[in-house]
Amino acid sequence: MRNWRTIPTPVRTTADWPSTLGPLGHSDLVRWPSAPKGTCEFKSLKVCPTCRLAYPADFRLCPHDGGLLIEAGMWSEGSVVLGKYQILAKLGEGGMGSVFKALHLHFNEIRALKAMNPRLMENAAFRRRFECEAILARKLQHPNAVRVEDFDQADNGQPFIVMEYIDGQSFRKLIEAEGPLPVFRCCTILSQVASALKAAHRMGIVHRDIKPDNIMLAKDAKRDLVKVLDFGIAKLSGSITRPSSPSMGDIGGTVPSTETGTTIGTPEYMSPEHIRGNTEQEVDGRSDLYSLGVVAYQALTGELPVTGNTLFEKLTAQVQSPPRPIQSTAAASHIPHRLCVLIMKCLEKSRERRPASASALIEELREIERQVRQKHHEEARRHAQSLAKQNGAIEKRLRLRVWDARRASNSEAKRQARKELSRLVINQELN
Repeated sequence: MRNWRTIPTPVRTTADWPSTLGPLGHSDLVRWPSAPKGTCEFKSLKVCPTCRLAYPADFRLCPHDGGLLIEAGMWSEGSVVLGKYQILAKLGEGGMGSVFKALHLHFNEIRALKAMNPRLMENAAFRRRFECEAILARKLQHPNAVRVEDFDQADNGQPFIVMEYIDGQSFRKLIEAEGPLPVFRCCTILSQVASALKAAHRMGIVHRDIKPDNIMLAKDAKRDLVKVLDFGIAKLSGSITRPSSPSMGDIGGTVPSTETGTTIGTPEYMSPEHIRGNTEQEVDGRSDLYSLGVVAYQALTGELPVTGNTLFEKLTAQVQSPPRPIQSTAAASHIPHRLCVLIMKCLEKSRERRPASASALIEELREIERQVRQKHHEEARRHAQSLAKQNGAIEKRLRLRVWDARRASNSEAKRQARKELSRLVINQELN
């Protein structure tokens, strides 16, 4: 076992490192000089943004100045990519890469850059899957899907996707802050997600990772404007062809689909057929409707329909355990029966029992929206009528008390009448 207290020096010299990155290379694998002769020992690197020294990946803080280390090859705040994208902040990190907020220096506009994880750069399958995400999202031109503007490579060979920047919050943050959500608002959000899925399914694209984290809500909109993100593990019913790109080498051909038997996704939201790793023909758009059903259940109740303590338990529960009926949750009293039935239908283990398509789901959601809106208007009208009756009754009693006060024959009767009159006036003002 290596003693990392003594920090080794990589064999690679600083002459091999790109000038834009300082003392780190585009590859996160280097050979340490202390490895046994005739063998190579590889370790991932982290780098200190302050002193620009590289350390093994299990280091968290820089031993030299105490600064927080970052992944080697990842961009830091203030750096400029390809001479036109200035990194402003890191927005988040996922399995395939990190997302950054960047300023387009030529257009003076904000963009979102999704950069591939440096550890995956040498893996041809992941590189093609990353490119596949850009191609699918670019082809999916829909107001409720994030817009992809470009796909490129940094000077160090790191692929990245240029996307529109969504100024808002994820659906997960909204659920955590305000959940359970009102029925009408929830239906409005779900309808927009289903609308994006409808467009994707028509193109033969199955998202396969619908979850609250991949649903963004734009800020400062008159209503919730939804953007569906992350087509990184999307699957095609067929294949999309595109020409080779001279600037990116020989990457022409067809967009790869995930191999049969490969399971990628978020266990809490994966459909049974997705978990089982069925063939491409058996995993279709109804798998996304199952995931959206889990999202709807969580948004309306603050709970998940099936749970587990371990990864194995979660996956097994999705395949075998029936979901807890939404009618039995604490929030069920404010959820219309028709919506409860629809959500439980989306959560059917057999895809044949789910809504036939995203279009069918949208029709149901819009009808529920119409009914909820109509019920709200009727309740508001009845409340207004009740207030009017109360105000009319109070006014009538006021007139009677004024008359009684005027006609009172003695001082005690006048005092009682005026007291009652004052009480009625105060109640009227409070109402």
